[in-house]
Amino acid sequence: MINYKYILMIVWVCVINAPLVLGAETGDVVTVADLLAQSQAYTGKTVTIQGEAIGPVLREGRFVWVNLLDGNRALGAWMRSSMGNAVSHTGRYSRHGDDLKVTGVFNRACSLHGGDCDIHAVAVVRVHPGYRLKHPISKAKKHAVAFWLLAALFSIIGGVLKERS
Repeated sequence: MINYKYILMIVWVCVINAPLVLGAETGDVVTVADLLAQSQAYTGKTVTIQGEAIGPVLREGRFVWVNLLDGNRALGAWMRSSMGNAVSHTGRYSRHGDDLKVTGVFNRACSLHGGDCDIHAVAVVRVHPGYRLKHPISKAKKHAVAFWLLAALFSIIGGVLKERS
């Protein structure tokens, strides 16, 4: 007779630990600068990086490229399209992109991608969604624009009045 209580407990443990098995929540986050500085030590190893998704998501067949900026440096992550669906906003001037945690195999000189440095992702987690950025115009700039507009207006009026006389 099958004891469903034990089977249910095993399934529950597997579901709870799935992110750990996939590597999305484990391991120390490595900076891109460290990966590049110690590229020989990290090449071929599974690493986790975290950063802002920037630029366009580049689709190529069943895969996508997502560039991650960790504050100082950026690195491309190659992943299945289904993993790329975790990206809803990418960073640009008017928007901060989604913050992603990507776990994958680091390649110092990837033979599949022309010798470029990249990560082949095995797990992607969106840590924080992207958001709009505001770039307020300072009062000094507003005053300078108003001054130069008034100066141009007075110059035009002065020229018109000079022609009439």
